[in-house]
Amino acid sequence: MELNREHFRAIIFHNFRRGLSRQECFDELNSLYSDKAPSYSTVKNWYNDFNRGRCSIQDESRAGRPKSVVVPEKINAVRELIKQDRHVTYLEIEASLDISMISINKILHEHLSVKKICSRWIPHNLTNAQKKARVDWCKEMLEKYIQGTSKAVYNIYTCDESWIYAYEPETKQQSTVWVFQDEAKPTKVVRGRSTSKQMIACFFGINGHVATVALEQRRTVNSEWYTTICLPEVIGEIRKKQKNRRIILHHDNASSHTSTQTKAFLTERKIELMVSYVFQILIVADVRTRTAQNALNLSYRNMVEAGTLTRGTMSQKTVLVGNSGKTQMGKCSGWTRGIQEMRKDIWEATENL
Repeated sequence: MELNREHFRAIIFHNFRRGLSRQECFDELNSLYSDKAPSYSTVKNWYNDFNRGRCSIQDESRAGRPKSVVVPEKINAVRELIKQDRHVTYLEIEASLDISMISINKILHEHLSVKKICSRWIPHNLTNAQKKARVDWCKEMLEKYIQGTSKAVYNIYTCDESWIYAYEPETKQQSTVWVFQDEAKPTKVVRGRSTSKQMIACFFGINGHVATVALEQRRTVNSEWYTTICLPEVIGEIRKKQKNRRIILHHDNASSHTSTQTKAFLTERKIELMVSYVFQILIVADVRTRTAQNALNLSYRNMVEAGTLTRGTMSQKTVLVGNSGKTQMGKCSGWTRGIQEMRKDIWEATENL
C-alpha cells in the first residue's frame, strides 16, 4: 500500500497522542519508511499545530489569489477596449485591466475569438452602383463565352505593364527562415528599391505566355511605343501559331491603350477589343503579372546568389523576364479560371446589394 501525506499525518497525530516527542516520532517513521518518511521539519510543524489545538489532518482552504481572472467582467472589458481602439496592444490591455499576458491571450482567442490582421488592399473604394456595373459585366461575359467553355476564349489575349527593378527587397514573408532553439535570430539591413528600373509589358492567353516586351530603361509606356513596337511584336508572335484566327485584346483603360492612335492601329489590324468600359480591376493580367513578378524577383535573387547573374544588371534581368518569367506566366495562365475567379470575387464584394 502506498502511503500519502494524510496517512503520515495520521501516524504523526497518533504518536502525538501517545506522548512521543518530535524526535522519537521522526525516528520511528524513518526506521519504518526510510526515504519515504516525512522530514523532521514536517513532523515538528504538525506537532506545533496539534499543540495549538488542531485536530484535522486535511489541508485548510486558502484565500490567496483567485484561480483565474478570466471572468465575464474582464472579458467584457477587453471587448470594449477593442471596440474603442482596433489597434490596441497586449501591453495597453495589460496596463488598463491589470491582467497577465496569458489571460489576455486566452480572452482574445478562446472567448472573443478575435485575431489581429492587416487591412486588405483593394484597387478602388466602389459605390454600390459601380459594384453592380461590374457584376453586370461579369454576367455578360460569362453568358457571351458560355461560362468560359466557348472556343472564342482561345482568341483572347490580356496584358499589363509593370516596373521591374534591378534590386527588389525581399518581403517579410520571403525573408522568413527556420532557426533552431540555440541559434540567434537572423537580422538584415533595411534596403529600399534600387533606382534602376525598366518597364515591361506582358501578354498571355489561355495557353500561357505569349510575349514580354521591354522598354528602354526608365521610359514609360506611350501610344507611339505601344503601336509601333509593342503590339506589332505581340501580334507577330500570335500569328506564328495562329495565322488567320481573330485576336481579341483585353487591356485596361490606360491612356496609351485608349488613345486615337491606338484605336486606329487596332482597327487597321482588325483586332477586336474585349470592352471593359467601367473598370480596370477585372483585367486578369493585373493580378497575374503581380504573381509572376514576385516569382521573378525570387528567381532573380537566387540566380544572383548562385553567380549566374550580376546584381543590378537590367539587361540580364530583362532576359530573365523572357525566359524564367515565361514559366511563371505560364503557371498563371488560364482564362477560364480567371473568369471564374473574377465572378467569385465580384459576387463576394456585392453579396449585400
